[in-house]
Amino acid sequence: MLLMMVYVPTFKYWSDGPYWPNDGAELDYCQETWWTNLLYINNFVNVEKMCMPWSWYLANDMQFFILSPILLIALYTSPKIGGIISGIFLVTTWATSGIIASFNDVNANLLGQPDTFGFRQLYVKPYCRMGPYITGILTGFILYKTNCNFKVNRVLNLIGWLLASGVALSVLYGLFNPNNEHTMSTEVSGLYISVARTAWGIAVAWVIFACATGNGGIVDIFLSWDFFIPLGRLTYCAYLVHPVVMYFYYLSRRSTIVFNDTQMSYLFVGHLVFAYAAAFILSLVFEFPMMGLEKVLFKRERRN
Repeated sequence: MLLMMVYVPTFKYWSDGPYWPNDGAELDYCQETWWTNLLYINNFVNVEKMCMPWSWYLANDMQFFILSPILLIALYTSPKIGGIISGIFLVTTWATSGIIASFNDVNANLLGQPDTFGFRQLYVKPYCRMGPYITGILTGFILYKTNCNFKVNRVLNLIGWLLASGVALSVLYGLFNPNNEHTMSTEVSGLYISVARTAWGIAVAWVIFACATGNGGIVDIFLSWDFFIPLGRLTYCAYLVHPVVMYFYYLSRRSTIVFNDTQMSYLFVGHLVFAYAAAFILSLVFEFPMMGLEKVLFKRERRN
């Protein structure tokens, strides 16, 4: 909300140019929908006028957090019952996504979608997005039960890494189409939309499980690099501010862009660096002071 308070009303003054929006980047300065962000319901209410559209994920995350005790308590009480309930949630997520996508002929590649239906009714909805979250809960529960002590022989470990890599690469590049054409059938698109995110979550879960249990090898060494610690603490603010950084760059340009691999690589690195630089400032101004205030108010003591 603090970022919204600063960004939304002042953005129009940040720059100028032929592409620069005189009224800012947000529709009607978010006058009708800012409160939906505050309540984390912006992915359900007035989605077509969503303020800071990338904040849909924050709503999903809060909604999953509210539902998570159902799974966690069931798993803790009875792993069998908890597993069944988790499976029901998972199948429901797959079925809901597939049915909506198939009946409305939604393209699995949303870039090729002629309207925003896929974004409004599929992309931002929690019942189409919960698969990876359930996968994460189950992974965490397994690590809790095994106390992160689970040895895998080299053959199975290699198979696990190969399968996880194959699944991740298939999900990531399976939709590649230079012309963004709808080449998939309705059924195949529906299947991809149903299970692709869960498949990606499973691939990431394997990386977490393998590294946490000592089966990560060089991947664990790389991901445990101290360099990532400060960056990891800035990820939330980087998520919040990175579209603003991109808006500022693209809307303040004086010329068009010729898109090619080299150009996009430079833009990616530039956006990444400036987004984290902005996130660092945002954290110093907003996040760190609020964390300090929270510690004072709730008198949190550092754990031994």
